[in-house]
Amino acid sequence: FGSGYRQVDLNLHFIVGQCLLVACSLECSSTYCGLANLVTAEQTCYLNASSADQHLFPLATTSTNWPCFDGQGDNSVCDVPERMSCSWYADCLDTQYQCGAYGYPIGYGYRYCSRFLQNWDLYTIMGQQWINDTLLCLQEALLPIYEAKNATCNDVLSTAFNSHPTCYVDSGFCQLFQQSPQQILQTMDALYDTYSLKDFLSERALKQILEVIKDCVEDVTVVSWPV
Repeated sequence: FGSGYRQVDLNLHFIVGQCLLVACSLECSSTYCGLANLVTAEQTCYLNASSADQHLFPLATTSTNWPCFDGQGDNSVCDVPERMSCSWYADCLDTQYQCGAYGYPIGYGYRYCSRFLQNWDLYTIMGQQWINDTLLCLQEALLPIYEAKNATCNDVLSTAFNSHPTCYVDSGFCQLFQQSPQQILQTMDALYDTYSLKDFLSERALKQILEVIKDCVEDVTVVSWPV
């Protein structure tokens, strides 16, 4: 597991539907090693929340068997993103560019990386391998812009979204829909539980989806009609 991640008997995270506060975007994307760490995170959220939002506390939580983050990660590994870890987005990329809760590093990259890991058990074995490879690919694709140190948050956003289709397809996304009918349905249900529909409504996201579909159609054609 990535730096700071470990497996304990009781892992907790905030229920996503109960945690839409911008002030808590980072805390809500993490899974905590036991109640004490989660309570500390919730206290941080409360202090950062506006007075109008503080009535929403305490936030609802749920348990999970996914490895948890104990807050003791090594921030010196920014030049080498780790498999099965999302901390690079927060500890490295966002620390570098300070894009904030709405920026790509926290608002999209970290959030979806964590959601995929939290929903790990919903996916087939092939789906889990796709997640493993894709999450690493997406972070490695942003290494050059992290190392450049002179980009903007818009540069980070554009570079990230441009990398999505290639990382998805090269990591085996198309093959997820060449499984058995039951496994395809399982995969579709898992993706539905992982993604938020509103994130697909932008022109950039729709373009990304069309590129993936195009590549997958070409992949199926090559498999079905070898030359």
